[in-house]
Amino acid sequence: MNQTPKRAGGRRNGRLEEATTLSPLQHFTHEACYDVNMSDVAAPLGTNGFGQRGRYQASPGVGRSGRSSKRASDEPLDHERRRMITRTAHQYDDLDDIPHRSSPCKSPLVTPNTSFTSKSTATTRGSFANTSFSTRYESETSLSSQESLSQSSSYQKDVPITLPDRLSGTVQPNKQPHSLEKRLEHVWPKLPESLNHAPLGVVWEITRAAAHCGVDVGEFDLMYEPNDAWHDQKKLRAQLATRSELFRGKGLPPQSSDAVWAASLESFKSDTKVVVLSIEFNQAGKPSEPFYIAKLDPLHFRLGHRLDRRWGSDRLLEVTIPTLAPSKSFGLEADRERERSKTIIRWLCGQAHYFLGRMWAPFFTRPTKKPIKDVREPEKSGDQYLEQIYFFAIDGNSFVGSSIPNRVPLQEEVEKLQERTKMTLSELFEWSISGSQSGKQRVPKLFSRLALNLSRTVPTVTLKHEQIRFKEDIVSAKPFKKVMNDGIGRISRSLASKIAAKLGLTVTPCAYQARFGSAKGMWVIDLGDDKSNENDWIELYESQIKWKCNFEDPQHLTFEVKSWPRKLVSNALNQQFIPILETQAPSAEKKLAMRDAVAKHLVRGLQDDLDLAKAALNNSAALSLWMEKNARNFEQLDEAFVPFLGGLPDQNERRISYLVDCGFQPQSNWLLREMVNQLVDKRTNLLKKKWNIQVPCSTTALIVVDFEGVLKPNEVHLSFSSNFEVEGFSDTLLEERDILVARSPSHFPSDIQKVKVVSLPHLRKLKDVIVFPKTGHRALADLLSGGDYDGDRAWVCWDPDIVDNFENAIPPLDYDFLRDGILREATTFEFEDLQRNCDNLSKAYDEFRMTGFEFSMKGSLLGMCTKYKERFCYHGNPINGENAILLSVLLSYLVDQAKSGIEFAKDDWTRFLRTRLRVPLNLPNPLYDGDCLPSNYKLDELSRTGMHILDYLKFCVALPQIDQVRKEIKESMPEDGSKAIDTDLTQLAMEIDLRADQGSKDFKILRKNLQADLISLKEEWSLTTAQQSYDSMRYRLMVETLHDKWLQISPTLDSPLTPELDLLLNFNWFSAHCASFLSQDNAVDPGWVSPYNKWALIKASWTYKMFPHQKFTWNIAGKQLATIKCLVVSSSPALRHTAPGFVTPWQYNLLRPDKKIAARMAMLTGAGREDESVLALDEVTDYDDFGGLIDDL
Repeated sequence: MNQTPKRAGGRRNGRLEEATTLSPLQHFTHEACYDVNMSDVAAPLGTNGFGQRGRYQASPGVGRSGRSSKRASDEPLDHERRRMITRTAHQYDDLDDIPHRSSPCKSPLVTPNTSFTSKSTATTRGSFANTSFSTRYESETSLSSQESLSQSSSYQKDVPITLPDRLSGTVQPNKQPHSLEKRLEHVWPKLPESLNHAPLGVVWEITRAAAHCGVDVGEFDLMYEPNDAWHDQKKLRAQLATRSELFRGKGLPPQSSDAVWAASLESFKSDTKVVVLSIEFNQAGKPSEPFYIAKLDPLHFRLGHRLDRRWGSDRLLEVTIPTLAPSKSFGLEADRERERSKTIIRWLCGQAHYFLGRMWAPFFTRPTKKPIKDVREPEKSGDQYLEQIYFFAIDGNSFVGSSIPNRVPLQEEVEKLQERTKMTLSELFEWSISGSQSGKQRVPKLFSRLALNLSRTVPTVTLKHEQIRFKEDIVSAKPFKKVMNDGIGRISRSLASKIAAKLGLTVTPCAYQARFGSAKGMWVIDLGDDKSNENDWIELYESQIKWKCNFEDPQHLTFEVKSWPRKLVSNALNQQFIPILETQAPSAEKKLAMRDAVAKHLVRGLQDDLDLAKAALNNSAALSLWMEKNARNFEQLDEAFVPFLGGLPDQNERRISYLVDCGFQPQSNWLLREMVNQLVDKRTNLLKKKWNIQVPCSTTALIVVDFEGVLKPNEVHLSFSSNFEVEGFSDTLLEERDILVARSPSHFPSDIQKVKVVSLPHLRKLKDVIVFPKTGHRALADLLSGGDYDGDRAWVCWDPDIVDNFENAIPPLDYDFLRDGILREATTFEFEDLQRNCDNLSKAYDEFRMTGFEFSMKGSLLGMCTKYKERFCYHGNPINGENAILLSVLLSYLVDQAKSGIEFAKDDWTRFLRTRLRVPLNLPNPLYDGDCLPSNYKLDELSRTGMHILDYLKFCVALPQIDQVRKEIKESMPEDGSKAIDTDLTQLAMEIDLRADQGSKDFKILRKNLQADLISLKEEWSLTTAQQSYDSMRYRLMVETLHDKWLQISPTLDSPLTPELDLLLNFNWFSAHCASFLSQDNAVDPGWVSPYNKWALIKASWTYKMFPHQKFTWNIAGKQLATIKCLVVSSSPALRHTAPGFVTPWQYNLLRPDKKIAARMAMLTGAGREDESVLALDEVTDYDDFGGLIDDL
């Protein structure tokens, strides 16, 4: 299968294809001939297209009219004057000429410009004199076609770059008004002149608000001033909503958390995380619109990566766009898709992009996906495939040149947000992957290694160079010579302890999955090391090192932890394993026994899960337990607190938990019961669509190697850090028995192996990992679908009903699909070839980056081929047959396609099926992919053995049980109890009635006016929210608006407030339930609008009394009603020795029910069991569609 890469390709007439440089004037045309390198665009930009030094067209702080632009911050910019200014070509030829943020004067629109004409296209190799920024203009600027190109109406300043000839000359660019090229020019939101000196966080939030409201941020009409009105997020949002014409009357997006906002104004990081800038580009629907519409995400914290820590996360920008992979394989439409992709790649890589006052250059891309959820029909939910593109800020309005030539910024600069040094992409690449020292690596593989720098990890101990021990890989004996420790090394016990201390762990793990400079993989403690000697060291094996690194920068010497072994728990049986398990049962009798064993676990899991779902409708403890068990299936939010929409949390699952926490019961509250019922429906529908079967006697563990060499071939070791207790098993280790080990994805019959687990005292320190031998001819991890030891996890099963009915398969022969012509190499270039054929390292990196983007964005057929193989084996073709084996070999190549640089397009796939396999191009989907069996399909006694095992498990086992339980749930849900009036919520309203009925004129007037206000608000609710989807922005805006109006309703009388209304503070209810913690100081809250004052609770009670069974009531007054309920329930005599607990919003987001206590309470009512749920969905955060562990490479 291994073959030396060919040293051809990429040459024409004996020399490397000549690169062509493009000017802004000739956007991407093949006529341009500049040699300006993208990698060097941050070099001094002080000359224009004629080699002349550029000058200001207007002095800083002086507009075209000659008047000073300095004015009060609250003075809106005159729109006509603003348009006049932005239409004027203010030429700043050098970013150094742009006034810094610290400048006391106000500059006009900061738009560096150089005038380009067709005469200024002289080649200037190695020179940056031609590099310039083109002026941004309003889209409505009226210019001739030639002028409109030279004075671009783009929303960004474009910096040209050398493009490979294969891209620059393949298609004639179309610059018609609605052409793709023209639409791409308008993608990036503009920077308004008034925000030139604003902090990045402020600019981001205003730009995000403009994108959310669908307005042009370039029209922003307030001038930034460095004061609290702009640096306090709430005050800033108030300004936008009330003083800016651009945002007046429009709903702003949800605000960022206060902690993130504060960090964005200081260092762009917290103690453990960094602030992340991310944008989603969605394709626009109208030809008159920009091709992509930008949706900026809120500022949010995430775990940092190496580039964040070295250069500052404010210099990194993550952008997602819809995948560029073609959906068609041939024909006119396929050609159009390919040309569109090339045009977009040229747009991405052909210039730096001006955004937020900075120049952003893309340097890496990789495919990703996001779930698309259908709220009404969850079973129709799916995934959207995207390209995730990483940009680096190479220059900016306040960036300065390096004081020392050819030296990257110092580490200390990260801490000073206002101090950023210009950099080139060449410098970024060289620091990240050392291309000049790693020339023997092929370009696609080296490009993929950039992902190591983007792994989100926890930095721990920084070592010294002399503490690194470089080692040769451990290989098997001749003639096999296989690497036996691929991806794993050792560390000293003292270093492991120090790493644990940095992580805040009380117990030192036996191993870590980590990154260290150019190395990645696992590091296991040296069992022979004496911890007492305090000798810190780390081993780096050849297979761990991904490029040549000098290990000098402290960031390259920092041990960055990605994961470590945790307490092992029972795990699910991957669906891919099930057909292999049945196939490898050696007889018909054992196949039937294997089918029964799997079905038994499915039945058990479904019964437990559905029983708890039934109990959840009638018992709050069972509901809490059920919610916790299934919490990972719900959408996880990044916010530091639980966000609310109006009066309730902004998610049904959170709403349920909130109401239960406050004392409501599903059997007596109609809204809670309705939401729980919807959740049960959602859960059961998902169970029908997608299910895994949890086997109690199984787990998933990180794999390590026995460096001591005490394990024999086909032996493994597994011990637990605490008692592993499930039904039928309780122990701290496995010993002297056969077990199964497997790894996802599994395609070959030999991808599941039966091995013997032994207990060796010397290895018992290695807890919660499975130890594989280093002896034998081939690594055991490699036998499991080509795995290694750099962080792979193995599924381990010791259930006797499964293990005893399984027999190992012989591994398949080696196939070389490259030699056979089935696959081909996208490029045979190694990085040293690029260096040899380019003038300098910067140009080599230009070619390197373009090659990487082209290859990565072509997409992969892995998913399509995997589904075909699944259908192929379903329709009567055994998984151990020749054609199934060949399909599995193909899949094993495609799994590593990004690193190996192989190409396999749809026409290659068609040829493979027709000529090599001689099978149909299309096959029907399996029955188990559907909701039900065909109407003419009859189940009989033979179905138990004659059906495909997955059809049997779904239609004969799972669906009947799910449907039966769902029927029982429906029948056990009387509506009477949940529709009753909750008197706990009406007591306050009844006190108003009592005082009014006793003759109080003031209370009669108060009641009358409050009723009128609420009726009016309810009518507005009915009119504005009718026919609106819950997820629609209009609905959400109206809920927030009406909730605010409800809060504004104050006590109103025909005359000023009388002393009698002081009784509001002395209702019997308050003295009975909340004593003194709720106070009403009218001097502090003169508008009576505080959400938790006594008037708010009275108002909520009255709202409920008038509209007890309306969603309006809960969306508007849910928080206050929950407060009332909690106080009443907690004041009962049975709870007189306790009190309700109050927690902060950010702490509330961390609360989880104690599983054992909740289970015990549930058991008292017959609601469920203590053990874990035996059925769960795939953990999409850990595994991909095909069961493979998601990693950064």
